[in-house]
Amino acid sequence: MLFKRKPDQSQSISGANITGAQVQQGQAGRDLSQTQQGNQAEVQSQGMTADDVVALLSQVEAMVRAAQMPEASKTKAIAYLGAAQQEATEPEPDKELVAKNLKRMGDTLTTANETVTAGTTLWQTVKPMLLPLASWLGVAAQILGWSL
Repeated sequence: MLFKRKPDQSQSISGANITGAQVQQGQAGRDLSQTQQGNQAEVQSQGMTADDVVALLSQVEAMVRAAQMPEASKTKAIAYLGAAQQEATEPEPDKELVAKNLKRMGDTLTTANETVTAGTTLWQTVKPMLLPLASWLGVAAQILGWSL
């Protein structure tokens, strides 16, 4: 009996602020005992609702409408945005379709840069506003190709 007494071990996380997520930490070893506590419903409720998504997309639409850019690009971007808004209001929204339409809207705003720099400036303003949608979109957010 080389080790009669079990070694004491503890782990901690400091200097971090984590909101809306559960953290699980462990260390490989013999007789590992680990407990995770948390209310999953509470974590879920902190995410965006469909109403939140529609409200955010309405803000983006107002910005696009007010932007100084070619009318054709503006109309196209608003059409993609409208399709995303409409799908978000469905009882079981196709989040992949929402993501595809948001990507097309972003591409349209970026392409408008070739004519006017306001398109890119607008996209640089709009993109950070849309980042919270990534959690609502889930796996479909990968379509957007955004680094989060």
